[in-house]
Amino acid sequence: MTFPTFTCRNQLNVNGLHKNSTCTSFVMENSNLSRIPEKRYSDFDDQEKEKSHKCMKFDQNERNRNQNNASMYDMTKCTETQEGGELVKSGNLNLQKQIPSSSGSVISCMCGKAPKTTCNLHAEDRQSDRYVQYTELEKLHVDVGGLNNCGNKNTIQRKNKTFHINDLPRFLFLHMLTNFTVPQLLNCVSLVCKYWYELCYDSSLWRVINLEDYKMLPDKALLKLTNISDNVIYLNVSDCRKVTDNGVVAMARQCPNLQELVAIRCTQLTVLSYSAIGEYCHKLHCINVSGNKTFSNECLKKIAMGCPDLTEIRLNSCINVDDDGIETLAHFCRKLKVVQLLENRKVTDACLPSLTTKCKLLEILCLHACSVTSKGVMEVAKCNNLTNLDISALSNVNTKTIKFVVQQCKQLTTLNMCLTKQVDDECINSIVKSAKKLRELFLVSCSVTDEALISIGKHSHSITHVDVGWCHGITDRGVREISSTCTQLKYLGLTRCDQVQHSTVENLVKQSPHIHYSTFLLDSKRLLDEAKKKGFVFNSGNEDSQ
Repeated sequence: MTFPTFTCRNQLNVNGLHKNSTCTSFVMENSNLSRIPEKRYSDFDDQEKEKSHKCMKFDQNERNRNQNNASMYDMTKCTETQEGGELVKSGNLNLQKQIPSSSGSVISCMCGKAPKTTCNLHAEDRQSDRYVQYTELEKLHVDVGGLNNCGNKNTIQRKNKTFHINDLPRFLFLHMLTNFTVPQLLNCVSLVCKYWYELCYDSSLWRVINLEDYKMLPDKALLKLTNISDNVIYLNVSDCRKVTDNGVVAMARQCPNLQELVAIRCTQLTVLSYSAIGEYCHKLHCINVSGNKTFSNECLKKIAMGCPDLTEIRLNSCINVDDDGIETLAHFCRKLKVVQLLENRKVTDACLPSLTTKCKLLEILCLHACSVTSKGVMEVAKCNNLTNLDISALSNVNTKTIKFVVQQCKQLTTLNMCLTKQVDDECINSIVKSAKKLRELFLVSCSVTDEALISIGKHSHSITHVDVGWCHGITDRGVREISSTCTQLKYLGLTRCDQVQHSTVENLVKQSPHIHYSTFLLDSKRLLDEAKKKGFVFNSGNEDSQ
């Protein structure tokens, strides 16, 4: 859904609202929001109540339709009555000023200006054949949910179709506010008026809190933000260097419903923080502490014991986590589906039997650059639900083990074997024959040639993404074959495949526009084109510097 931009009284975009912005009125005209000059929302009611309507007319078609009726209805004059007050009788019709309902027919004042009031027909007249034809106002009323209030500029106009921005449904207004950053909400938008202040502090806006970009955020600010809502479910404090154990402990106490915590590179946090999370946040489902060099087995134990419903954990580059920590995790968290252990050198074959046996729901496993051999990878074959396997940069894993694991994991859709020199054409041929659901295959810097690409195109009918970058045995022949035979292919990575001619790739781009070819020259060209579309201007190198 796309929302129109709107400007405030000082002609600044809302993204640029400053601290001294004044309250003003906003209206929508033809789906564009513009300002009502020199008037405020609170001034309209009193001014409009003093005015009376001078004329009301039927639609000309309605006049012709009722010419044969016993009586005509003279509605050339209509005096405005108090809201919910006396009735004005004209002919056989009883007219009463009220806010139109979704089921009532609407008569609108037509005097060349915005309508000042609306009139609703009684039910007895709506049932007769002498009714006023539905106007555009009635149709608009259904679309906007009854936002056309009588007697002020919040009324929907038949000609210009305008209404006040504060009359938007609350849920829609709150959805618009989700596009603002935390400082914009608290320091700018909330200062526009009391209603906006109330919306900015609505608890539903603060269930998901992302503080990733605020590196100097102190504990006091963290506690204030997490205290707005009593149902915070997501918190991201990545790279928040000023957040300490005291702040995290206090946050954990007031966020018992927290389900996802992201604390990437928060090296200042110690076991005290993770003990509090395990003690108070029992509903935690996902935690990401990648890059925390201070995260140890003791921290992992506190999390695992306190959060048995954990389904996703990312421990990338947590260099102090070893086999004991992973075994403890597997023992307490049997519902794990995602485990990432990138570049954890202390993780070896010893922990994998426990992980693959106890966590039977495991779907995603990443062992990139761990100290794992063929013996450990062989245990992965027990994971019947595995869909994504990353065994890249494992130099001690042989092709026999890889082929066995792929044959046993029938649900496998993504396989990453980058930087594994022992992977060759014969291994790829066996994999594509047995992995019927395989969709993504990463072979960067492997020992594969054109024969591997030909096998993929010949035997696999499901692969959509293949990356053979830095594979120097790939030539024009293999690229042409896989492009013509692999019917589902959408991406082919050829970065630094030096034997592939650029002219060949350019011809394939024209012949197969549905395939995204990735080379250094093509990616650079796409980047420049995208920059030009965004307005960047590049000067030629031969121009004299000013």
